[in-house]
Amino acid sequence: MTIQDAIKKAIDGGYKKKEINQCTIWFIHENAFDGKRDCFVIDNSYTDQHGERHKKAIHYAKEIVFLDPLFWQCLGKAMGWGKLISGIWIGDWRKHWHDFIDHLAEGKSAEQFFKEKEK
Repeated sequence: MTIQDAIKKAIDGGYKKKEINQCTIWFIHENAFDGKRDCFVIDNSYTDQHGERHKKAIHYAKEIVFLDPLFWQCLGKAMGWGKLISGIWIGDWRKHWHDFIDHLAEGKSAEQFFKEKEK
């Protein structure tokens, strides 16, 4: 899977659910910010009762997303890395998160990691 697929799966698993539910559109945008960092964007733009368009986009740098335990919990839920017990998701998302960190420490890319997770 691609990084975009992983973020979409985490969103499907509940990541940033409140922000996503309040927005008109969300998307993953390459080379946002200063052209050097990839991010995913939640666009909370809306049109008010007077027809005026208000724009408010929230940018999440992928580097920050990958440090968020909630991202890994939600990705784990979507990927089936565990099970729901008494309304609480119990999974081995931490193992995958640590594997990701080890993968990066070995000089490999995030893209490679998620591509290998698809297999």
